[in-house]
Amino acid sequence: MTTELPSSEKDSLRLRVEELFRAMNAHDVDAVEAMHAPDAILRHPAMPQVATGRSAIAEGFRAIFRAFPDIQFPMDEIRLYVADDRHAAASWHFTGTMTGRIEPPGYAPTGKSC
Repeated sequence: MTTELPSSEKDSLRLRVEELFRAMNAHDVDAVEAMHAPDAILRHPAMPQVATGRSAIAEGFRAIFRAFPDIQFPMDEIRLYVADDRHAAASWHFTGTMTGRIEPPGYAPTGKSC
């Protein structure tokens, strides 16, 4: 069952998502970790498996920041999808150059920008 959130709650959620992406753009893993619930789940195509929990999510971002040290998430390209008062998803685009390995699973750096 989907519950429609009041506009003020959606705005609050959008601000939190923007705060998260600002932390990601700053490569502030501690802030990214703190902004997730203890039982948060992150599915990301660059990660070999689903990251469950704050520490797994933080380690996933460390791996991404090592592989793409110049990675940035343009704030104007974030799309937020709200299902209900406990579930939301965001889509985004990023730019960066892959100069480091992604561990795991061991993808070698390409030196290519995206």
